[in-house]
Amino acid sequence: MPGSPFPTQTPLNLVMPIKPGAAPALRALLTGVSARQDRPVERALRGLGNVHHAQFVFLEQDTRLGVLTWYDGPFDDYIISFIEHIGGIFNAILQYIDGADALVPVELHRDAFLAFIAAHDHKCLHAYSAYPDVRLFDIKDALGIR
Repeated sequence: MPGSPFPTQTPLNLVMPIKPGAAPALRALLTGVSARQDRPVERALRGLGNVHHAQFVFLEQDTRLGVLTWYDGPFDDYIISFIEHIGGIFNAILQYIDGADALVPVELHRDAFLAFIAAHDHKCLHAYSAYPDVRLFDIKDALGIR
């Protein structure tokens, strides 16, 4: 199970192998999702209220997709929230990920999806947070952000 060097914040360094030759299609998918007017990923992250940072990154000459985030709360709750709010986007992404065919749709394979993510989560060797004891909810309250 993922762990954290901080009391409230937890990193997810998910690195998944991309199927051979699938990187261009995956890049087009992620670029298209990012360009959508309804901003589904951003809307879901704001709605969750526990994600400090999130990004998709192509690694190792486009052979791996990194999903790098910092979040508050338990790992299982975090991942299940994503399934519930943007499971369709994960289903679209996973069609390009090696070894993920049996996970789709994630809504019907929650335990397997959780196990897959935990198995592909790379632990931090060193991390820094300017506010290691503070949840995103507390930060937004202090700043008056809704």
